[in-house]
Amino acid sequence: MQWRSRKQIVRSLVFFLVSAALLPALVSGCKTRQDRPEEKNEIKKIEAVKEKNPDLTVGMCRMLGMLNEYLGRFNHISGKPYAGLVESFGMDEQEIADRFEEMILAYHQETGTRFSLKRDPPGSGLVFKSHKLSEIINSFYIVEKGKSVSGTLDLKVLDAASENCRLAFVQGAYMRFGLEGANAIRMANGYYKITALAHVLEGLGCKPVRIYRMETVPMSYVLVFRPTERLKELLPIRRKLRKEELKGYQEVKE
Repeated sequence: MQWRSRKQIVRSLVFFLVSAALLPALVSGCKTRQDRPEEKNEIKKIEAVKEKNPDLTVGMCRMLGMLNEYLGRFNHISGKPYAGLVESFGMDEQEIADRFEEMILAYHQETGTRFSLKRDPPGSGLVFKSHKLSEIINSFYIVEKGKSVSGTLDLKVLDAASENCRLAFVQGAYMRFGLEGANAIRMANGYYKITALAHVLEGLGCKPVRIYRMETVPMSYVLVFRPTERLKELLPIRRKLRKEELKGYQEVKE
């Protein structure tokens, strides 16, 4: 028994000496791998997005693009979200509302997320309601001091999103607000949504990007951009916006 104990001690000592000799090399190799700044930054960016908004997908980005945000996503007086409201559409937007429902169903299949969905009123279904889905959508909005209390899209989330997500965001917006096949998007009382779209388009390389405003009630905004070849494949853009279509508009310069 004494001999076996000494033998075990010797083996342990040899293992310790070998490990001590190899440890610096192993640590050095791991450190070299971890210290690559491009990989480290990319991992941090992805983890940050997943941690804050795990439901950000291509389908969700397309839905976010289609949201109207007339006077903001939240109540522009109280700053609180509308309970259970996913989105509402005008009486002339029945076809767009149907497309939006298709996006919701695609998002359900994409993520497996379960939620109840209601369309009101019966027959037209221009208002979509779902407490769970509205909470998911609202999680992408922030209230910034010095800006509107009605909630704006978190640009940091959009910046960290994949290129496909950002393309889908523009695609959803163009489906609803695209200006008759032109390289432009028009919205009423949607300044913060327009600036978010301009930010994303610039990041996608669609420069120059310009915002124009007409002092009317409601306030009208037009966003003009130069689409990339990739974006032309996704959007039904057939022409450049004509100068006469901007009559009465003034360029917004920040």
